[in-house]
Amino acid sequence: MRNSIDTPVSPVPRQLISRKNASPGKLVQVIVPVYKGFEVTVSCIEHLANSRNTNQTAFEIVVIDDYSPDSYLSTWLDEQVVALDFQLLRNDTNLGFVRTVNRGMQLSSTHDIVLLNSDAMVAGDWLDRLQRCAYREANIGTVTPFSNNAEICSYPKFCVDNQLPEGMDVHALHAIFARANDDMHVDIPTGVGFCMYIRRELLDDIGLFDADTFGRGYGEENDFCMRALEKGWRNTLACDVFVAHVGAVSFDETSNSAKQRAQKLIDDLHPTYHHLVHRFIQEDPVRDYRLRATIARLQQSDLPTILFLLHNRGGGTQKHVDEMASLLAGAANVLEIRPLEGSRITMRWLSTTEDPVISIDVDKHYDTLVGILRAIAIERIHFHHTMGLPTRLWGLPRDLNVAFDFTVHDYYAICPQISLTKEDNRYCGERGVADCQGCLRKNPAPGGVPIEVWRGNNELLLAQADRVIAPSLDVARRMARYLPSAKIIHLPHPEQGPRAQSAHGGVGVRHTADVGALRVAVLGALGPIKGADLLERCAIDARKRNLPINFRLIGYAYRHLNTYPRSNLEVHGPYDDKDLPELLRHYKIDLLWFPAQCPETYSYTLSTALKGGYPVLAPNLGAFPERLAENDNAFIYVWDADAHEINDRMLHIWREESDLADANQRSLDEEFINQGAIDLFPAEAFVQRYLEPLENKPPRETNWFYDVEIPSLTSVLPQAESVSRSRKILLDVLYRVRSTRVMRHVARAIPANVQRRVKNRILGQ
Repeated sequence: MRNSIDTPVSPVPRQLISRKNASPGKLVQVIVPVYKGFEVTVSCIEHLANSRNTNQTAFEIVVIDDYSPDSYLSTWLDEQVVALDFQLLRNDTNLGFVRTVNRGMQLSSTHDIVLLNSDAMVAGDWLDRLQRCAYREANIGTVTPFSNNAEICSYPKFCVDNQLPEGMDVHALHAIFARANDDMHVDIPTGVGFCMYIRRELLDDIGLFDADTFGRGYGEENDFCMRALEKGWRNTLACDVFVAHVGAVSFDETSNSAKQRAQKLIDDLHPTYHHLVHRFIQEDPVRDYRLRATIARLQQSDLPTILFLLHNRGGGTQKHVDEMASLLAGAANVLEIRPLEGSRITMRWLSTTEDPVISIDVDKHYDTLVGILRAIAIERIHFHHTMGLPTRLWGLPRDLNVAFDFTVHDYYAICPQISLTKEDNRYCGERGVADCQGCLRKNPAPGGVPIEVWRGNNELLLAQADRVIAPSLDVARRMARYLPSAKIIHLPHPEQGPRAQSAHGGVGVRHTADVGALRVAVLGALGPIKGADLLERCAIDARKRNLPINFRLIGYAYRHLNTYPRSNLEVHGPYDDKDLPELLRHYKIDLLWFPAQCPETYSYTLSTALKGGYPVLAPNLGAFPERLAENDNAFIYVWDADAHEINDRMLHIWREESDLADANQRSLDEEFINQGAIDLFPAEAFVQRYLEPLENKPPRETNWFYDVEIPSLTSVLPQAESVSRSRKILLDVLYRVRSTRVMRHVARAIPANVQRRVKNRILGQ
């Protein structure tokens, strides 16, 4: 053996378990080193002891108290040693993790070993499955289960320390993995020491952990597993076992300096280690089994599962989708499909705890995608956008035999330019087909199709929708003109949080001329159609006429705006939504202006203004008039007014020379007033109305998983979506070079944070 120690054993009686349920396999010793973490240690040992009832493999529990400073924990161990039937050993001094587990592994010369951290929890037939995996082939030496916190064996996110998925405990998750991945395993470059099954033959061949080299811990199991590989043994992941792991509790969390020291040692002892791990992470042969578990979780859920489809451009569409997923939490599971390059798409479960479920080429593997969605049992589809989506996905509702919704976030379905604007980036006026044809001659639609074909194809899709959701009455009316067969309903976006009072108790405009200049703010990322050029023209006009108006763009523009020194226009730059109220207070903003040159369908930035109670100036175009129709702190101007007219309007507001009831200024449609102004729509009301079609669905069957074949994805899933093939090749070459003797020494001279930045730059992260 490579390493051995001899430490006195405290006189605690040894308790051996009953063998009445023993399996034909070897007796197993489960070694639990204990130092601190009272609650998790108690849970670990209780789960372990209770699992005797669910495993046929005979095992004894060996708890080693490594001179714990927690007297409550030591007392509890003394009190429970008989009741929970475990062997208790105590170190007379604190030896650290490596020497403690080595002590345990030397107690027998015949038993297989499971190393189990005291902050890990087992469930079900975990040991039967680990042992079955270990003896599946003669050269399997170590077996590691899935866990929420197990590096390359982590779930749901790969190589991430996860929390347990909401609403699930270790028992439920182990049952999921046992059902979804029964008898499946994958070779891995290294086991993970939180829970690792070790065959006695491997210990006899390569010896114990190298305590002399690795000291108190970190890197010892990686060295052990590399020594196993070098002797022809294999490290495996048992895909049908899940063990929960808290992490960094049972022993002191290893310092960064200790980790860096261990990595240097691994580099010296095993130059190919990092290359093997890197290749494994890039290829990710475990993703198929994570996917199967996720599908099983969705099938087992009592909640309906809804599939969202949208573009990959972010913005208000993504914001709405994310807010919907958050609001629907606890009422529905929400999956999202977005396009990648070409015909590839990615699908993820819209939850902060989940990894992308799948990335797949639709043109090549559409049937596989349909098979996965059938296995998940999607109950409704919701198109939020079709830009960039492979058109074959338009047939998903038919192929899955489910109803679908369509939300109008912009005018892409009727206008390939998206925003009903012409080449001058201003509203086109919707003057008819001939005008649209002229526009498309200069800026063709995707595929070069005529406007009639474009609208005809979209009408075929929208006509089949159960609901075409319009967030404003204005967008509903516009869409109805072009798509008469669509079933359009008015359902404003959900808004959370109270709305501030208006001029009678809110912010209000300062109406005295002796306070300096009027401070006007424009919010967001400003392109031409959002009014960036108009903002600049207004600032220039105010300077030329020496008007007391100062402009501030809280956000950024698509180009550099004229903000030379002593200018009356300043640009703040990007901001976080949560910081906006404080920014508005900091800059002492008097008026929020929306210089849009296209008909907005909703406007989240307007919602921000309404929530803050700020005075608003907006054009009589799109959703603005109806959303402001009954707001006595709102001011409307004709959308195509020039900079001179807009600045005058602002000054009139400031000097109380404006009559808010002036019909010429407000230009409101009577239709909007008669149907009621659209204010912030309560989130609860939105969820209730949105889920109405699912309320009377028949109860879901409970045994779908056994009846539905889940397609194997090993041959169809591409590599990680964010990394191109050329970048992977470059990284692979760098890892190979780094593993050479000369470059290992060079790499050590480069700080770890610098190395991470270089890697992230190559990965495009």
